[in-house]
Amino acid sequence: MRADVLADVQRVKDARELLDAVLKAAPDNLQAHETMGFLEYQDRNMDAARKWYEEAIKLGSQNYFVYFNYATLSSAHLSSESGKEIESSLRTAIRLNPRFAPGYEQLASLLMTRDQFDDAKALLQTLVKSTSDPRDAAMGRKMLAQIEQVQTARAQFAADAKARIEDTTATEKVAEVDLVPKHPTEPTDGPKHEALGVIRGVQCSYPAVIEFKVEGVKKTVSLYNNNYFKLDFSARGFTPEGELHPCKDIEGLKARVQYAESTDKTVDGQAVAVELRK
Repeated sequence: MRADVLADVQRVKDARELLDAVLKAAPDNLQAHETMGFLEYQDRNMDAARKWYEEAIKLGSQNYFVYFNYATLSSAHLSSESGKEIESSLRTAIRLNPRFAPGYEQLASLLMTRDQFDDAKALLQTLVKSTSDPRDAAMGRKMLAQIEQVQTARAQFAADAKARIEDTTATEKVAEVDLVPKHPTEPTDGPKHEALGVIRGVQCSYPAVIEFKVEGVKKTVSLYNNNYFKLDFSARGFTPEGELHPCKDIEGLKARVQYAESTDKTVDGQAVAVELRK
C-alpha cells in the first residue's frame, strides 16, 4: 500500500525499490503486480505494463482499472482470440465499476469494429440511462449517433448498389461493387516500427478506411488502417477539444505513429497507434 501511495505522488524510484522488496518476499502479491503495471504504464513501457496487468488478473484482481488498462494495451495485438479476451476484460471492468464510462466507450468501439452495432447501442443506452455525469451521457449519445450514421450510410450504400444493378440493361455487364479494401487487413502482432513527423494527406473511405502519410525529417511513411475505430489514439502535451474525428482533425498535426509491417509493398505499413503531439 505504501508503494502504491509513492507511485501516486510520482516518487517512482522509491516505489520501485519497495515493490522489488515486496515481490522478492512474496512473488504472488496481487497489489504489487497492480502497482508495477501502473508504474510501467506511466513510463510508457507498454509491453511490460501489459505483462504485469495480465499477471494481476490471473491472481484474481478486483480492480476495474487493471482490466481496463489490460484491454487497452492488448488492443495493439488485436486478433480473433485476443479480441475475445479484450471484450471479457472490458465487461469485467464495467461489472466492477458500472459508472466507469471509458469502459463502455472502448467496449462499444470494439463491438462496432465487428459490426455488432445492436450490442454496441444497447451498451451505450445503458450508460446514458445510468450515468449521473452529463459529460459521460453526452459521450454516449454521440457514439449512438455515430452508429446510426454508419447504419444509415450502409443501408443507403446497399440500396444504391441494388438500384445500379437493377438499372443495367440486358446487353450491359453489371458493374460489380467493389467492397474489397485497397490494402489488406492483416494481424498486427508482428514487428512494429515508429514514424515521427507531421500527418499529411488524410483520406477516408467507406466504411472506416483511413490512409495518411507521416512526413518526417528524413523520409515520408505511407500508412493505412481499414478500420480507424481500431486505431489507438492518444495525445501528449495537450488535451484535444471535444471528440476526435480522425478523418478531419489530424491533418497537419505532429505525431508519433506506431505501425506494423504489411505484405502490401505499395505502402510502408498498417497503422496501429497514433500519439498526437503539440
